[in-house]
Amino acid sequence: MSIRAKLIYLFLKVANRGDSMFGTVESMLELMKKKAITNEQPLTIPKTKSKITEKTCKGFPAYWLENDGDAKDSAILYIHGGAYANQPIPLHWRYVDKIARSTGMPLVMAVYPKAPVHQFTETYDFLMAVYTEMLDLGYTNITFMGDSAGATLAIGLALWLKEQNMPLPSKLVSLSPWVDMTMKNPQIPIVKQHDPILAVPRLLEIRKVWSGGADLSDYRLSPIYGDLSDLPPTLLFIGSYEILCPDVRKFKELADKAGAPLIYREYPKMLHVFPCMPTPEADKANKEIVDFIKR
Repeated sequence: MSIRAKLIYLFLKVANRGDSMFGTVESMLELMKKKAITNEQPLTIPKTKSKITEKTCKGFPAYWLENDGDAKDSAILYIHGGAYANQPIPLHWRYVDKIARSTGMPLVMAVYPKAPVHQFTETYDFLMAVYTEMLDLGYTNITFMGDSAGATLAIGLALWLKEQNMPLPSKLVSLSPWVDMTMKNPQIPIVKQHDPILAVPRLLEIRKVWSGGADLSDYRLSPIYGDLSDLPPTLLFIGSYEILCPDVRKFKELADKAGAPLIYREYPKMLHVFPCMPTPEADKANKEIVDFIKR
């Protein structure tokens, strides 16, 4: 662990007092009430080096980040994280701006319908519509990419496309996906003492509003239960200090058995979506990500 990564870890441990960034179940329920209002309000977009154009699809925004000299046939569909209930934060905008400029490809930030007002089925319909529009515009080499909740959606969407007889993305990049909403893995309690960002009680509350009572083994909620042989070439990152890591390890085993083209990168002592953080470990991961997308 680099000095910078260590400092970030210690800061989060102190700031969140060993719990999670959203604290107790009660505070999460209160947050959901607020999100029901704030998520329906217009976004404030920070300044980026990439040119940003907003387009509307099924009533929700998709933001195109473009730069001079971008590829004409290649693009990235980016699905941001935020526990299915939070809009993209400045960190997301900085990160996608960096990825767009580093790859030389237009990037679409899909700001999907959020909990608690909306559930996963509406989001998949929205993402399918955004992807279809990208195909209609002539992009033939599309990479799906996402972090956290968005990483899960990116995997689920790729699997769903196969079922819908739609063209699959050329590649998939997944940063810290939540691959199994059942949260039954016996290794999770062992890892939780190290994770200052995520907490099981909070995730259990999120899954209630996001799933809408659907079967948690639906692969659109828990991709680990899908046909992983249908995955496109995939690059997956996870930190060993994430409570999501045990299930992602199992996902990797199942993908290998299914013959999926999965490149698995587990970084020791790293945190949730660490490639988005300002650390040497993130720099190394992002170099591999850019090379993978451009390959």
